[in-house]
Parts: sequence; structure tokens; C-alpha cells
Amino acid sequence: MPSGSDEGQENASVNATLKELISLRGTKKGQLTKFNNFVTTLSEIPVQTVTSKQNKELIVRLSKIEGIIHEFDEIQTKIELMSEDPKQLIERDLFEDFYYSSIASAQEEINRTDSDTNQKKLFHQRKSFVASANSKTTKHNNKNDYHTCPYCNQKHRIVECTTFKDLSPQVRSSEAIKLNLCLNCLRRGHAVKDCRLDGNCRVCQQRHNSLLHVDQDNDSNQTILKSLSISMPAQSSGQVLLGTAVVQVVDPRTKNTYLARALLDAGSQSSFITENLKNTMNLTTQNTSFCITGINNAPVHLSNSCEVIVQSLIGPFVAHLKCLVMPKITGHLPNIPVDILRLNLPENIKLADPNFSQPSEVDLLLGAEVFFEAISPNKLKMGAGMPILQDTQFGWIVAGPLNMPTGSLNKSEIKNTVCNFTKEINNNLTKFWNIEEVSTSKLPLSPHDEFCEQHFVENTTRLEDGRFSVKMPFLENPETALGESYYMAEKRLLNIEKKLMKNSSLREQYHNFMKEYEDLGHLTKIERPPFGYFIPHHAVIRDTSETTKLRVVFDASAKTTSKKSLNDILAIGPTVQDELFDILVRFRQHKYVLCGDITKMYRQIMIDKSQRHLQLILWRDDESRPINILQLNTVTYGTAAAPFLSTRCLRQLADDCTDPMISEVIKHDFYVDDLLTGCSNQNDLLHIHKGVTDTLASACFSIHKFRTNCPQIFTSSTESKSLDLDKESNVLGVLWVPNTDSLKFSIKIDTQTPTKRIILSNTCKIFDPLGLLSACTITLKLLLQKLWKLKLGWDDPVPHDIKRLWEKVTSHLNLFLSVSVPRYAMCSSPVKTELHCFVDASQDAYAACVYIRSLDADDFITIRLLCTKTRVAPLKPVTIPRLELCAALLGARLMNKVSNALRCKNNNKHFWSDSTITLGWIKTQPKLLKAFVCNRVHEIHELTERNSWKYVPTDLNPADLASRGVAPSVLINSSLWWEGPSFLLNSASKWPSYPNIKVDLPEIKVHNTQEIKLYNHKFINFDNYSSAIRLKRVYAYVFRFEEGLPPLKWKMGRVQQVYPGSDGVVRVADFKTYRGTERRAVNKVCPLLTNQEEEAE
Repeated sequence: MPSGSDEGQENASVNATLKELISLRGTKKGQLTKFNNFVTTLSEIPVQTVTSKQNKELIVRLSKIEGIIHEFDEIQTKIELMSEDPKQLIERDLFEDFYYSSIASAQEEINRTDSDTNQKKLFHQRKSFVASANSKTTKHNNKNDYHTCPYCNQKHRIVECTTFKDLSPQVRSSEAIKLNLCLNCLRRGHAVKDCRLDGNCRVCQQRHNSLLHVDQDNDSNQTILKSLSISMPAQSSGQVLLGTAVVQVVDPRTKNTYLARALLDAGSQSSFITENLKNTMNLTTQNTSFCITGINNAPVHLSNSCEVIVQSLIGPFVAHLKCLVMPKITGHLPNIPVDILRLNLPENIKLADPNFSQPSEVDLLLGAEVFFEAISPNKLKMGAGMPILQDTQFGWIVAGPLNMPTGSLNKSEIKNTVCNFTKEINNNLTKFWNIEEVSTSKLPLSPHDEFCEQHFVENTTRLEDGRFSVKMPFLENPETALGESYYMAEKRLLNIEKKLMKNSSLREQYHNFMKEYEDLGHLTKIERPPFGYFIPHHAVIRDTSETTKLRVVFDASAKTTSKKSLNDILAIGPTVQDELFDILVRFRQHKYVLCGDITKMYRQIMIDKSQRHLQLILWRDDESRPINILQLNTVTYGTAAAPFLSTRCLRQLADDCTDPMISEVIKHDFYVDDLLTGCSNQNDLLHIHKGVTDTLASACFSIHKFRTNCPQIFTSSTESKSLDLDKESNVLGVLWVPNTDSLKFSIKIDTQTPTKRIILSNTCKIFDPLGLLSACTITLKLLLQKLWKLKLGWDDPVPHDIKRLWEKVTSHLNLFLSVSVPRYAMCSSPVKTELHCFVDASQDAYAACVYIRSLDADDFITIRLLCTKTRVAPLKPVTIPRLELCAALLGARLMNKVSNALRCKNNNKHFWSDSTITLGWIKTQPKLLKAFVCNRVHEIHELTERNSWKYVPTDLNPADLASRGVAPSVLINSSLWWEGPSFLLNSASKWPSYPNIKVDLPEIKVHNTQEIKLYNHKFINFDNYSSAIRLKRVYAYVFRFEEGLPPLKWKMGRVQQVYPGSDGVVRVADFKTYRGTERRAVNKVCPLLTNQEEEAE
């Protein structure tokens, strides 16, 4: 048996050889690239100026480069045999695509320039090899294409033809012979004996193509088991077999493999793995949250997923999957043993699951994402009432009805694995709750964020016209990570064209958008490059847009053949702008405000020329013309890094700006491309308008759609005419009417029969980032919580009481359409401002409301509700004092966020609560409190001053409305809600004082003390005892102690024998403990004395 060191040396040798082969393969790629560059350069020269010498050089180079395909194939075959990396399998297709594209380009160039008869004759000798090697980029012209499949006449190679591959090997061989194809390379023009392709069959190493291999071995150890879920009626007196297969599961992290039994299920939207298999393979899991629904919409909540690679044991099929982890997928399959002799299976087929007839566990469920890729068109019917044999990439599976004697199914179960994937719904729910989050501090940059920042600094330049030129931050090398994407983009384009042909208006808008894109120089028509990523596109209609109703969106998340997309390998980057909440809060602070947005912001930033081949699209303005390849030259909407790159350019403009006011506005008052700023006087607003416009113009950004409550700042008649002060403007999702300088609400509720889906969807439509309606919307949150407790399906009718409550609340929400809230939350000329936060809790929810109190020079006081946040109480019962403390913490966090946004001083913040217990906790040292209370009080102390907390009676606490919830009709007319308690209109001396009552605070730590007294050998004066027997009785029981050992671990024992010295003093004794008899020094024990009567004897 080889030692560990020998094995390590062997691995090192293999790795060294593999590295050398990969390097050699790179050399072949370089040679082909050099040849392709020569052809490209020659093709750009006018045909009249091409010399005979150049023509001959092209032919010589072509004759030399033809043999590189065989050299590459030999190297690639060795790499595939030695490497376990599935990415290496992609290299062959990438190289062959590039090779045949280059050969086709060379052929076209020779046809273009060759006028010499001898040269034509020389080229004709090679025609059998290159005549059909046209590039995929010339797919739509009339010349023969090398990639035209001889079997289906589609534009791909026959080895890529799914129709051909779906045939059985025997039928493939027959069709290849009919088509006069070489049985080794599957190309025309030569026989097997003349084939120059060195590769043999990968299965048997014989001289034929692997697709034509007929497996005669029925060894079950060489098969992969997969499963098929077939929906069958339950009327027959038999059982239904579900197709299963044995598959090889690979851990993508460690490359460890495991044979597992899988069920292939067309009725499942996702794939699953059992916890047992996950634990056995020690797979790495990711936290997630999914709700899976099956029969009767019964929901199952799953919280973990893991990535695996599933491989076929009989072919090259590989699937990269993200599986959800669940305890058990289904029961044993089949339900009961099946008599395989009754099926009369053909002898020459290879079963995907040789033991399909015996009940066994299922380790994997492979959903629809794998099902339709694995299923082949071949199937064999075995007769009426009998299952069918279905060919798959894993072998033949047995599935379908199986008639059995009546009574054999009395105790059998019906297995059903249809699953619905509700990820999008859960994502919407997550976004809804995230709106209510209050962040108290900015998180540090992650390593990826730091990489993006450094990448931007090192790779961003300014062009001559001032525009920014950026590079996309990649986490992986695109040329090795991305596969083929042309055909995917082509298919999507053809689907879009079919849709546009049915809608002439949509077609016109789509074509106009693309024409404008090209007219502005934002895209360029090019020839197909050797490598690139093709981005599909589709239309998005925006009815609320004031300018462009239709926008073409680019889908950079579309997967390539490597199962990765452009967005998968792009870093997203950090957020460099202020949060939406901060900007909207400041929007209510300014007396004069200005809004606008940057025209086509993304498209004003150029992408570096070295990366534009990764932003290719397919388009044509006429369906009868060839499809064009277009290159996007600017930052593209739909790419993962686009928001970071564009906003980081704005931040760079701000950093470079020498005007501090303009720099601060660009840094803090832009949300993506929307400007929302203001100030306290008109002159400053005029300066901001001009300064921001000029600064952005220096980088070719322009602002349009200006809105303001101070039209005097616009000196241009054009700008003045474009203003419509009476029209409602949507500013970051909030409706604002400049003429009245007020905020309004837009609420649209569907009147459909309420279900869990309908209620969630409608609740999410209520966009209220400042929480001005939270006293009403808290009722909807509580409704959602009740729905989740009931564990209903998404489309189940809700209980009558919930339906009645939903209809009651929503029927009155339209009352808010007539409500106008002053945008400006302060008095006309404030000389002093204060922030007041009120907190409260009920058994169902808790809330915090922030008011701004402003005073002018005449002591005129204005109070306005600025913002609120609410939370539903946890499902687990919590005491009211604890919920009141949670409300106080929510208020501290909210006040901290608001004061940072408004840049208020600490001494202008006041907090109010009607809970004397909470106020008592806040005034207590955290270390004296129990953990739950201690942690929250500690954070409150970090965010607030203790003396800023005050008492407010419940009836004067506006947060009480938000914690309990009120009807819209009540809220609209509540001055307590919109203007705060009336006592704030008075001086501080007239505010409520703390009640003079004694409160016994709960949750106080109880400190218990325990005294341990140690005895030494002097505890008993041995001189007082002349008898050893009496001394023994005095000791009776003892503890034998040891240095450094806690007293509770000392051994207890009884004195068995004492040994007095010559002086009569006992210094050694035998002690009997639970471990046996031990002889120890007396000074190492602590005696437990007997009673006084015994001592006196």
C-alpha cells in the first residue's frame, strides 16, 4: 500500500503534468489568435490594394493552421482525462468555435481577393475541409455554413444537435451512414479510415464517435439512477412506478463523489437533497428561506440549500444544481417490491436504476430544470397496463402504471412530489419588512466592496469631453468563466420579434428606442469577436413615466452554457449614496426645495474598449434581414455593477468639486439619478441649481424635469415654461405638489377575493417610507402576522374574520387620497429646532414617532410629525414592560438616524414614554439588570442621554395610536397624530412631570452569596484525646481535599483506621471513599464532627 508521501508525490506529478498541458493548450490558442488577427487585418484592407504576396501568405498560413485542431484535440483529451474540473470540458467547444470561425473568415478572404487560377486550384484541394466552415456570424447569408447540422439543417454542429442526441445510439449510427458522415468525427467528405481526428470513443476507445457508442455492459455499478414523476389517475387497481436513477453527486468544493438514488420530477420547480446525503457528503450549506407547496397547497418551510454537481455514469451529462435541503423527500420507492420477470424487459438496454424494482430511499429529487434536459425522445411501450421504458441521459428508466392483483395495494401509499417554488413571493415579503428597518450605523466595507472601490480608483479615467470611462469589476476571468451565449440571445430575440409583430405600437416604440440608442453612439455595429457575452433584451412599460413610457432592459443575468452569467461574475459594489429615508427626511427640513433627475445617467459613462465585447446584443430593424451584432459602449442598465459605477462617478465629481456647498449636495442629495435637495433661502437655491448643473455638465451629465417651490430661480424662459407647479410629482416614491408644497398619498387596492397572496401584494403596494400612515398600516402588518400563524396556502381563501377585517381596513384607505400633509415641517424662519420622540407598546405592536418642534424669533411654535416606525410584537408572548423597552430602543435608533440626517445637536433631542418601568430601567445601571433588559438598556445609553427621557401620560402619547392601530377616518382628523401633544406648544416648564409613585422594577438581578468554610488539621486539638478509637469517632466522616480542586469536588469518606505516632498524635489514617480505601495524611482532610453528646463520652 503506498504511503502518504508517495501518494502526495504522485499527485504533485499529475498536477505538474496537467499544468504543462494547460500551458501547451494556451500556446495553441495563441497561435490561432495570431492567425485570426492576421485574417482580420487583411479583411480590413480594400480588395484593390491586397497584394499577391499577402494572398499567398494567407494560403500558407491557412495550410499550417489547419492541423492545429488535431494538436489541440490530443492535448485537450489528456487534460480531460487528468482534470476533475468540469470547466475544462467547455474549453473544447470554445476552441472549436473559434477555430472554425477563423477558418471560415480565411475562406471568405481568399474568395474575396483570389483572382489567380492556380491559387483557386490550390484552394480547391482544401475545399473538403473548409467549404462548410463558415462562422456563426455569417449565419444569415446564403453561403453554406460549416455549422449547419446535416441532420436537422439548423445552425449548429451535429454534436450539439439535441434532436440527434435524443436518438438511441443504434439510430444515430444508422442516420450517420445515411448522411455519408464519417463515423469518427461526424463530418462529411471522408471515411473513418481517412479521418484525421485522433480522438476515439471516450467509452470504449474504439474508432467511432462517442455518440455512436452502443453499451453492451449491463453492470449496475456503471449506471446512474434518476427518477421521473408521472401524474397518473388513481382509479386502477395497481401502482404507478416513478422513474428513479443512480447518479454521481459531486461536492463542487472538495470534489468528493457519492452515488445516490434520484427521482426525476417534471412537476417540481426546484431540486432537493436529503439531510442525510448532505451530512454524509459534508456539503456546505447556505442559509435561505423558501416556502414549498405541494398537494392541497400544504406549505413546507425550508431554511437551507447547498450546491452540488450531478453527473451521469454512462455519458457526459453534467448538471450544476442548487438543491434545497429537507429531512425526507418521499417514502420508499416503489411502495412494494415489483416482480421484474413480469415486465419482460429487453436485454440490450442499460437501466438507469438496476434495482428500481426494490423499495429503497430517495436521496435526491431532480426538478424540471434537469428533467427536460435529461429526457430523450426514445421510449418503449410494454403493453396495456404496463409501464413504459423511457430513455434518459442516465440510462433507461421504468415508469408508469403497473397492474397488480387486487389487495396488494391495501397498505401502499400514493407518492406525489409536485412542488411550487415561492421564492419571489418571499422576496417581496422580505422587501416589505426591510422598509421598516432602522440602521443605526454604517457597516464596514466587505472585501468585495473594498475590491470594487480600489478597482474603480485604478481603472477610471476622464475622456477628452469630460466623460467618465470605467471598467467593470470582475470576480472571475470572463473568458474562462463564461460559456457560449449567442444562441440563447438569438432565441430570446426571435421571441421578442414574435411579440412585437402582434403589437404595432409596441414595435414602433421598441424600434425607436433602439434607433435612438444607436444615433447617440451608445451602441455600435460590429463583426462577431472571437469571444463575447451576448445580452438578451426585452421591453418594460412604465405608465408612470413622464417621458419614456417604454424602456428596453438588458438581461445580464442570462446564463451561458457554463451555467454562469455576466452578473454572476461581476462584483456589485458598495452603496456610496445616502439612504432614501435620510434624503426624504431632509426634504421636509428645507424651506425651498429643488428636484430633478439626470438624463440617461448610465449611458453617459463609457465602458473601456477592452471590455465592450462583454456587452454584445443581437438586433435587426427588419425581420427579413440578417441579425446584426451590436456592441454596447456605455454602462448598461441590467448589469450588476451599473449602479455602483454610475453613483461612484457622481461621488468622484463631488470629491473633485472645489465648491463645498455643491460638493455636499452631489454627495448627499442624489438617490441614484434623482436629485432632491434644498436650503433655507432663494439665493442659495439658485447657487445650487447653477452649480450642480455646471458640475455635472463637465462630465456630460445633464439634469432635466426640474421641480421646485421657488420658480423664481429659473431665469431661462424654456425652463420656466417646462414647470408645472400644479402637477403632482413623484419624488422618490412620494407624491409632492409644488404649488401647495404638500405631500399626498396614492393608494390602489385590488378588490379581488382576499387570499394570502392578494393581501401581501396589496400591502406591499402601500409605499410609505416615512411612516406617516403607520397608525393605519400597522393593522395590515398584524393581519399578515395572523396569516403566517395560520400557515395557509398562497391562494387559499382566508378565514371569515380576517376577510372582514381586511375589507373594513381597505375600504377606508381611499380616504387618504384627499389628505395633504405640509412638506415643510418647520416654521417660516426658525431660530431653534428640537426633536421629540414618543414611544409606546401594546400586546400586538410597538411604535416610535418623531416630531420636529421649531420656534421663530417671536416664540411662535410649530410642531409637525416627521416620521414613524412600527413593529409587530413577536409571536412568542412577551411582557408589556419588555415590549415598552423594545419601543424605547426603536425610538432611540430612529432618533439617532433622523438627527444624523438633519445634523441636529444632541441637546435638542427629547424622548417620551408612558411606561414608568421602562423609564426606571433606563435610569438604572445595565449591569444590575437581567440579560434581555440589560442589553437593550445598554444600547439606549449609547444612543441617548439618560436625562433626555421623560414621562408622558398615555392619553397624550401619539405613539399609542400607532401601537394599537386606528381607522383611517380617525387618523385623518387626529391633531395628536399630525401635530403632536398640545403641551409641546408651551414652554418646557409646563411639560408633564414624572409621577410621584414608587415603582418596583422587575428584571433586577438577584445576587446570592454562599459561604464556604475550610477547615485545617488544627480544627481538632489532638492533645485532648487519649484514645484513638474516640478520635476515630470524632472524625467519623471527612472530606479529603486537594490543592486547586473546588470544594464541591472533594471526596467524601469514612475513617477506617488511624495510626497514632509514638507521641500519641494521629498523623496518618485510612479513609474509605467510593473509589476504595486510601491512606492519607490527616492534615489533608476536613472532618465532619459528630454531635456534642458523642464527643462528651
